[in-house]
Amino acid sequence: MDNADYVFFYTDGIVEARNEKGEAFRLERLRQILVQYADSPATEIENQVLQRVKDFTKNLPQKDDITMVVLKVVDEHKSQAAI
Repeated sequence: MDNADYVFFYTDGIVEARNEKGEAFRLERLRQILVQYADSPATEIENQVLQRVKDFTKNLPQKDDITMVVLKVVDEHKSQAAI
């Protein structure tokens, strides 16, 4: 792994989060966020995903959990994690 590598684990509650029209957040939206923030710290990736889901759903109650784990390499001796 190098400084640009990270691992993102998530539950289906993220991609299946629904807005007021019943539309799902979907994997493509999640991918766009992950690509856009690939060079950011793990906590920023986590914050952006959560914020975008909240913006999409307008904070409507969801039927499934929204859980993620971001593991990111900072350098060869350190790593970051956001859970």
